[in-house]
Amino acid sequence: MSEIIKVLSTIQQKIKAKKDAKNKFAKYEYRTIESILENYKKASEGLETTLTFSEKILCDFDGKIILEATAILQKANESISSNAIVEIDYNHKGMSKEQIWGTASTYAKKRAVSSLLCLDDSEDDPDSLDNDENPNSNSLVDEIKNLAKIKNVAIEQILKCEKLKSLENAKPEQLHKILDNLRS
Repeated sequence: MSEIIKVLSTIQQKIKAKKDAKNKFAKYEYRTIESILENYKKASEGLETTLTFSEKILCDFDGKIILEATAILQKANESISSNAIVEIDYNHKGMSKEQIWGTASTYAKKRAVSSLLCLDDSEDDPDSLDNDENPNSNSLVDEIKNLAKIKNVAIEQILKCEKLKSLENAKPEQLHKILDNLRS
């Protein structure tokens, strides 16, 4: 096993990032990127790692701008990363274009680092369920299709962005990444 995988595993086991903020309007709790990074620093103390982010415009379909953020964990000459994508939506009332980009950037970085560090937002841990289904089961694919329909995202766009021929043949980690991005 490579050193970066060992270090990442150690950080994932140590990190405790509780949902420390509350959206009073929508009545839900969430983690801020600041608290995630603060907890990362505690969990990685003495491990000699760096955590950085990069961003790029991933694709532009039907006038929609998609931003991809990448969280990169590095130790010596090894690195491992995780990506997240968000749509830039200029229809946010009361926000300047700069604020819209800043909000999208922060959210994409938070999703990428949450994925890298395995911060789970779900009530149930899917790995703990007694489930005989294939990870690429129809339920995951159906969930992606339903969520894409609700969010008005064409399956063809998803396939093109993820460089896939079909959802049914995607790897489990690809399906989970697509779901995470659709949920964001």
